[in-house]
Amino acid sequence: GSLLGQVIVPFKRVGIYVPGGTAAYPSTVVMTSTPANVAGVEEIVMCTPPGPGGVANPFVLVAADICKVSRIFKVGGAQAIAAMAYGTETVPAVDKIVGPGNVYVTTAKKLVYGDVGIDMLAGPSEVLVIADSTADPRFVAADLLSQAEHDALASPILITTSVWLADEVAREINALLPALPRRETAAKSLDENGAILLVDSLDEAMEIANDYAPEHLELLVKDPMALLDKVRNAGTVFLGPYSPEPVGDYIAGPNHVLPTMGSARYRGTLGTQDFFKPVNIVRMSPEAARNVAPHVIRLAQIEGLEAHANSMKIRFENGDIQQAPPRQQAGAARCIARRIRLSANESPYDLPYPIKRRVAESLMNLPFNRYPSPDAAELRHSIARVLGVREDMVVIGAGSDELIQMIIFAMRERVSKVVTLHPTFTMYRHISEVAGLPVAEIPLKKDFSLDVDALLGELQDQESLAFLCNPNNPTGTVFTGDLRYIIRNARGIVVVDEAYHEFCGDTFIDEVREPGKTGDKIIILRTLSKAFGLAGLRIGYGVMGPSLAKQVDRARLPYNCSAISILVAQEVLDHRDEVGRIVAEITAEREKVFQALISHGVEAYPSSTNFILFR
Repeated sequence: GSLLGQVIVPFKRVGIYVPGGTAAYPSTVVMTSTPANVAGVEEIVMCTPPGPGGVANPFVLVAADICKVSRIFKVGGAQAIAAMAYGTETVPAVDKIVGPGNVYVTTAKKLVYGDVGIDMLAGPSEVLVIADSTADPRFVAADLLSQAEHDALASPILITTSVWLADEVAREINALLPALPRRETAAKSLDENGAILLVDSLDEAMEIANDYAPEHLELLVKDPMALLDKVRNAGTVFLGPYSPEPVGDYIAGPNHVLPTMGSARYRGTLGTQDFFKPVNIVRMSPEAARNVAPHVIRLAQIEGLEAHANSMKIRFENGDIQQAPPRQQAGAARCIARRIRLSANESPYDLPYPIKRRVAESLMNLPFNRYPSPDAAELRHSIARVLGVREDMVVIGAGSDELIQMIIFAMRERVSKVVTLHPTFTMYRHISEVAGLPVAEIPLKKDFSLDVDALLGELQDQESLAFLCNPNNPTGTVFTGDLRYIIRNARGIVVVDEAYHEFCGDTFIDEVREPGKTGDKIIILRTLSKAFGLAGLRIGYGVMGPSLAKQVDRARLPYNCSAISILVAQEVLDHRDEVGRIVAEITAEREKVFQALISHGVEAYPSSTNFILFR
């Protein structure tokens, strides 16, 4: 068949940039290398600027070892990005570069993008705090300073609806700043890139925030969850007074490598998805290619690309398979034959996905080492409940074929001949002849109706056994009125095969429910192969009077239906409304095909099954 989809391919080699120099960031090692390892990246190359004396920070090195970084280079800044993008004698070129950095690192990543992949513009740190009068000014001041100490280019910004809070936060910042080891960096950040903005409402604050698209957004308001729905652009949102930004840097995650410089408008946090790429795959069967060929050709011609059109045309100039070696031709022909096979009258649809999923889950609890129920008791109970008959009136078989065989072999000593129609399902004759019983075939009339007199003449013998398919295979016709008359006037046993019952609704099950009308001489056969789409699992059942059922069941081998077949049949019966929708679709399609055949002058015969007879 055809296969359209994607395979997920991890990058072979990625580069991670870990800022350093005046500060150390082992947390960035964890945040960048962990998703790379999870994605299945083969090699992780790390660049980080050395500290004083040209020595790499030991905490960064330990983190790199724990996180399985493949190679480490003590180089930072724009030159580190260039080295990983294009390669040097020592630094290998990578497929993608990830990680935060200062403005020079970020600009370098922008410049090399296209020659190498990058994750995002993760530049100087940003925090935007939205606060109302309920916020603690000490918390707000501490959070602004926590980002200001990163870099002189960091942006710590407060937006508030409270004049009081604005004044108090400014006072707290002045009180806390002198005690910070990196106070000079933090002070420069506050002076050059910091701000406190007063707004009239939280809605106005959110509008500004979404336009700014900050790396970190803190909502220190009375009801932060109410504002969350209004967030459109932000790297990470921190909700409430006890969720400060540093928690996301080190513990909460999901990752602290976030978009900056407004790029949160189109980009989210670093994650596993940044370390693999989806690769589309297309495999078309000959039949599928033939079906789509006219559309491909037409679109190619609209775009003026005739060579594109010819690529499809050449494959179907003289049939479905062109210039293939003999073995390939045979394989493709078998594929097509499997796809369009009509002779078995199977359902064109597999089981609906919800049913298949439930079956798959149930199979996990099915013991394969144990024999199934010897008489499929639970399935018999379900069928009896659905049909409104007694459980001892139901016999289960591996499809209708086995039931036909069971009936013939069970009755072989008490019947002298088998009566059936012509044309009809051939297994009636075949199994009868194998059992050594003579077969009388009654031809249908020219309009494929029953010859009632001829048929009743054969059935006046009490030792006769008739197999009558209704609707009939291969004519698709129903015999409801005539057949009921025959059932009630025949002296022998009549088996009505209702394999296609679901497609027409006609049934003689009421004759079994009320044996007084017909005596104990009628058997109804049904199957789950056609309407229910279980042809591959082989489940059928017969409904008859208790004494007949007991006699027929004697010819059944124990464990004749597998545990898997019984399980699936049970699931299908429990959710037969889902199958009913498929039957309705097939029935509607049958009528469309019938009308199309007639409109083209084809001699087609009305059908009450899932097939149409025509010539």
